[in-house]
Amino acid sequence: MSKINCKKIKKQVKKIQVENYEDEDVSVINESDLEMIGKGRQGAVFKISDEVCMKVYGDVADCERERYAMSLGQHTSLLPKIYCEGDNFLVMEMVYGVDLREYM
Repeated sequence: MSKINCKKIKKQVKKIQVENYEDEDVSVINESDLEMIGKGRQGAVFKISDEVCMKVYGDVADCERERYAMSLGQHTSLLPKIYCEGDNFLVMEMVYGVDLREYM
């Protein structure tokens, strides 16, 4: 895997706006170079490479909760590895599989 440039990613995050709505998926305005590959109630996911993605949250508290939950499993292979983080985003290992909504 190539080295992740966290400074460059932070510049891209500034070009993305994510807004939460009650009982709906987030609204996203993406003026970055990154491709949005999914969105849900908390945030939107963007592809950085075939191995790395970034989730941008509409609410900082959602980001903090998910960061904490994922940090508990960083010593295992159960959760994606976190590479960079900011107030409203996490850059992590890409996980391929079935969309959670499709699975349920």
